[in-house]
Amino acid sequence: MSTYLGTIVLCGGTSTRMCVPDKTALPFGTATLLDSALLGLPSGPVVCVGPPRPLLRDGVTWTRETPPGGGPLDGIRAGLNQLTNMAATPEYDAGILAVIAGDQPFAGRAVPHLLKALEAAAASTHAVAASSDNSDPSARPALLLAAYRVHTLAHAVRGDTRNQGVYRALKDLHVKTVPLPLEHISAALDVDTPEDLDLAQQHINRTRTN
Repeated sequence: MSTYLGTIVLCGGTSTRMCVPDKTALPFGTATLLDSALLGLPSGPVVCVGPPRPLLRDGVTWTRETPPGGGPLDGIRAGLNQLTNMAATPEYDAGILAVIAGDQPFAGRAVPHLLKALEAAAASTHAVAASSDNSDPSARPALLLAAYRVHTLAHAVRGDTRNQGVYRALKDLHVKTVPLPLEHISAALDVDTPEDLDLAQQHINRTRTN
């Protein structure tokens, strides 16, 4: 069984379409979008890449890209470097980790499913990602809602990552796309616009009603 090293949470991007400085700090449910994204994560290290702020979850470690604002791939590299520094096991390179975006308010709940799927996959599978559209078998993988083998992810982000595209940089990884179970179908929802936020809030309201 592979060692779970932790989860990298990207929450340092701009929020131009939301017209706010930091959309992950927006009120959502009984807390914030970021607090909601962390719900359901397995026990273990959580590294948030972005400007520090109070959270409901205890024990979160904060880090930043250097300089800040280098994009999600640069954020993954910064988070991976932080997890590497925190690791206390010689089996680190053989471990697995998860990557999620802080503007996906239901992402954390799907992480155990993705980690389990990666554990069950062949050794040649470098990552297991949620489908960006469960209804479309040809939909591309959601690389910011995924579980990765540490050594292959580290190799993929070893060069210049600033303002580089995630899909382009990780194109050589063997990524298995898995559909999300019904109870986690909303995990891939990104809140990029006010309409997305309304949709996510409607999901919360339906869940409470049921």
